[in-house]
Amino acid sequence: MLGPGVAGWLGEGSLSLVASLSGTSNGLATENFDLVAGGLRARGQLALGWGGERPRLTGKVVAERLPLPPWRWRSAEPLGLDRLGLLDAELALEAGEIALAEDAPLTGMAGSLRLAGGVLRLDNLRGQLGGGALQGSLQIDGTAARPRLALDGRLEGATLPAPLFGLPLDLAGGRADVTLRAAAEGHGTAALLATLGGELRLSARDGVLTGMDLRAAAAASALPQQPAAEAALRRALTEGETAYATLDLLARLADGRATLAEARLTGEGGVAATASGTIDLGRGALDLRIAARPGGGEGGEGSPPPDPAPDLGLRVTGPAAGPRRIPEISAWARWRAERG
Repeated sequence: MLGPGVAGWLGEGSLSLVASLSGTSNGLATENFDLVAGGLRARGQLALGWGGERPRLTGKVVAERLPLPPWRWRSAEPLGLDRLGLLDAELALEAGEIALAEDAPLTGMAGSLRLAGGVLRLDNLRGQLGGGALQGSLQIDGTAARPRLALDGRLEGATLPAPLFGLPLDLAGGRADVTLRAAAEGHGTAALLATLGGELRLSARDGVLTGMDLRAAAAASALPQQPAAEAALRRALTEGETAYATLDLLARLADGRATLAEARLTGEGGVAATASGTIDLGRGALDLRIAARPGGGEGGEGSPPPDPAPDLGLRVTGPAAGPRRIPEISAWARWRAERG
């Protein structure tokens, strides 16, 4: 009844609509409606007028729970954004829970929706995600030859899920502040990803980096026998986890690629690492290099040691879901061999 695939994301359950309608020659209105459709629960007041250039919908919608259809990130299928010009709207929106992800729902969401002349704006968006405060705005211009999207958002004090992305090299736990400014254009999600531009900032604290153990790498570099040290280094750079105190990241977005302009991690015991490289968001591919301090770090009174060891490296390339991780320790090994 609701179309193919709708029942899958709405969830199982009944379908009912209770509303009292009144109408004139210029439109319809309901002072109170209650809608139940699977996992969707919504109520509010709506009025639809057709006396202008386009039909115009106004009112307020309050959803107890709002399920969303699955988002296919690399689909070439058009999203139908050109149809935004069929209707004008001005709505106040509230949602107790929006099912963005199973373990991280968006709660207490509120904002305003305005649709005029094919341009959709969601303004003054605010809510809670992962225990943090979320605010932002979204604009979609469906009148352009290639529909344009612009997004500004900020998340403060959120608890990161464990793991964050479900990847071999990942973040787990900790609290983070995230700022995103992004723009893209295209008819489908694949085109939007391929044209994505903007900037992403992340500042996290007291969390865990999974997929490498930097403290074990520092300890391995101090082993007396070089062959054993090299073997232990390779294991530490590709296995285990690292607790961090701070993690700061700045990524520039252009043409669907995220380039790390800054990425720095620090932890107890002199743990420190930086990262550089790019992430191809459209292809889901990585080309990154992580550089880590091998030993305890600084000399006396915070000064650098007189002959510091070269950084340990890890090259991460290929598909994000299963990249190649290649330890780069040859510079350190030569430095170590020269010193006996």
